[in-house]
Amino acid sequence: MLQTILNRFINRNPHYLVYLQEMAGQSIAIEFKDLPVKLTLQFRHSWIEVQSGIHNADLSLSATSLDFVIFATKKAERQKLLQQERVIFAGDLQVLERLEKFLNHFHFGLLKFIPTKRAQQFLRNQVEYWQEEKQILASPVLCDDFKDQVFSLQQELDRCTARLAVLEAYES
Repeated sequence: MLQTILNRFINRNPHYLVYLQEMAGQSIAIEFKDLPVKLTLQFRHSWIEVQSGIHNADLSLSATSLDFVIFATKKAERQKLLQQERVIFAGDLQVLERLEKFLNHFHFGLLKFIPTKRAQQFLRNQVEYWQEEKQILASPVLCDDFKDQVFSLQQELDRCTARLAVLEAYES
């Protein structure tokens, strides 16, 4: 669905195919710090493919959803966000420069109206639902309990290994 929305948005620009040619073959991984969302954008010659998760990408970007909105909508703020490390990047610097040039061709002003707080709350509610109601996802308490049990088993295994070493030394 995100792929469809993104591609329909860029199709509004009559010269989008020319701009996509400049990015074709590049991939950008995006991680939202405040949302449980990770995705990879693969730029093709005539469209952008959106893959869920982080895949082998030429450039990785990590920021809060608000910082990504500012990065996409305000050309003058991009370098400031990068310098202040509010948008953290890793990978090919030339791909970052191409991305900035690509973003300059589109008007992403509508992103300012995305209700990021509501999206965050919705995703938190979904996680809580799947943890408590459906019991498909483990709650943080259960994860901590599991880690404690694994740690106890590791300690017990270490004690058994030490005891075996003593017994083997005694037999020889």
